Amino acid sequence: MNTKCLIRQRETVPQAGLTRHQRRQNIRGAFAVSDAEAVRGRDILLIDDVFTTGTTISECARVLRRAGAATVYAATVARALKADRIGMQREVREAA
Repeated sequence: MNTKCLIRQRETVPQAGLTRHQRRQNIRGAFAVSDAEAVRGRDILLIDDVFTTGTTISECARVLRRAGAATVYAATVARALKADRIGMQREVREAA
């Protein structure tokens, strides 16, 4: 496990409340690979606490792939859903 090869190189405003487009703009360029040799040709697993829109994971994966990572996978502990989607999923479960 390497917790130091992907670094945040600039602070961003909190993503909560931003549109998908604003999130992409906010996070673009926020991460960098500190040691390209550590990722070149390797399969990488990113672990994040909450997956909301995937913007952060996508940006991290983009940076890692540009540094030479063979494949980037992502695992998250939780998935955030909008209130209207929660109701939709509940209806689907109840119908099953």
